[in-house]
Amino acid sequence: MKHGVFAFHILNSQLNGDEEYEVFIDSELSDGSMSLGELIIKGKSKKEYLLSCYICHPSMANDSLSGVITTAFIAKELLKIQDRLEHSYRIVFVPETIGAIAYCANNEKAMKEIDNGLVITTCGGLGDFGYKQSWEENNFINEMIEDVFNENNINFKTYPFDIHGSDERQYSSQGFKINCATISKDRYYEYGYYHTSLDNLDFVNAKNLNKTLDLYLQLINKMDKNIVYRNLHPNCEVMLSKHDLYPKTGGAQLPNSNVSALDIILWILYYCDGSINLYEISQKLKIDISLVYKETKQLENKKILKIINE
Repeated sequence: MKHGVFAFHILNSQLNGDEEYEVFIDSELSDGSMSLGELIIKGKSKKEYLLSCYICHPSMANDSLSGVITTAFIAKELLKIQDRLEHSYRIVFVPETIGAIAYCANNEKAMKEIDNGLVITTCGGLGDFGYKQSWEENNFINEMIEDVFNENNINFKTYPFDIHGSDERQYSSQGFKINCATISKDRYYEYGYYHTSLDNLDFVNAKNLNKTLDLYLQLINKMDKNIVYRNLHPNCEVMLSKHDLYPKTGGAQLPNSNVSALDIILWILYYCDGSINLYEISQKLKIDISLVYKETKQLENKKILKIINE
C-alpha cells in the first residue's frame, strides 16, 4: 500500500503524464488473521441498527480515519444514553469489503434481522456535504437525512444508490438487503486527494469533522424514535379522560407545530395499526418525529399502545 500511495503522489505532482512508468509492489500471500471491532449497545428493543466504518487504510485521513473517529464518538454518545435508547445498535469496525463480507458470513442470522444502517466514511474534508441514498430510494432513512440537512440550512449533494462505493455494497446485497446510507463531507471519488498521501491531517478540518458528527447524532436521534405501534383499543375512540390524557384547558397548540397535543394523540390512535412507523405519521402531520414520539410514549405508558417491532 505504501508503494502505491507514493506512486500516486508523484504522478499527481511531479511526473509527465505522457510518459509510462512501472511500479513494483513487493507483496506476497500468506495465512494470517483479520482484525475487526464490534460493539453491541442494547436498547429497549432487540431491533438493531447497523453502524459500520472501515479501518483498513487509516493513513488516509478523510477516506478512512475520519469515519473511524466519527463512529467511535457516536458510540461514546450512545453509551451515555443507553438506558433511554429505544433500539439496539450493532457497531462494527472492519477492513473494507473483505471485512464486511467476513463479518456478514460470521453473523449471518443477526445481520439478516437488520433493516437499516449507516456506513460512516469521508466525514472531514473541505468540500460539500452530501449523502448516498440507501438502495430503497423511498426508505425513511433517506428522508430523515434530508430533514437533518434542511433543519440545519445545509446545501447538500444527493448521490443515488449504485453498486460502487463502500461497504453498503455488501450490506445491501440480495441476502441481507439492509438500507444503508452515508452522510459525507467531501465524498470518496469527489476530491483530488482521494487515494493519495495528501489525504492527511492538513486536509481534514476538525470543525467539519465535528459538524458531520453532529449531523449523524441528529439523524440517529430521529432513527431511534422511529417505532411501530399497535393500538390495543382499535374499536372506536379511546376515552382519553379516563387515562388523564384529555386536556383540561382548550385551544393549546404545541410549540413549533400547527396541531395540538390532543390532535396528535387522536391521529396516533387512528394510524397505529401495526403497519406504519412514527416517522410516517410525523410526515402525514407535517411535524417533527420528536413531537409524535412524546405523545406516543404517554399512550404506551397508559397501555393503550404496544410496540410490535421487537
